[in-house]
Amino acid sequence: FHVPNAGRAYCGARLAVKEGERLRGLMQLSEDGQTWKVESTRLVNNATSAYTVNLKGRRADTAYITLETMITYSCQAFPSGGSLTFTQNTLADRSGKKVNPLPWIKKLDHTECQQEVSVAQDGAVTISWNTAGHAARATYMV
Repeated sequence: FHVPNAGRAYCGARLAVKEGERLRGLMQLSEDGQTWKVESTRLVNNATSAYTVNLKGRRADTAYITLETMITYSCQAFPSGGSLTFTQNTLADRSGKKVNPLPWIKKLDHTECQQEVSVAQDGAVTISWNTAGHAARATYMV
């Protein structure tokens, strides 16, 4: 999805997925150097959700890996497996040169459900949580 400075998120159509299902995400810059296509695909059936945005002169210089929940009243709102791993992550600069090592920076705004982030040497990112934890209040997590 795309979130401009105003804070509203723009994204493609909702994909219904099952817990544990594998997905592929792709964010690709078009040849015009301004238009980004963000695409998510369910690997089980190739259903795809895509969103295209033209940055109109602004320059994107940041990539995020995130598991986002909104207004979390219970840690049981997280998937029961306790973790989610993003694998085979690749980043490239505007010339197409791969960025290596991947410069992920861990950022946790909330830890009510014992959220944690770990980055492996191969660039895989695992986000974990404890569904038995207790969210003390409704929280916005990004």
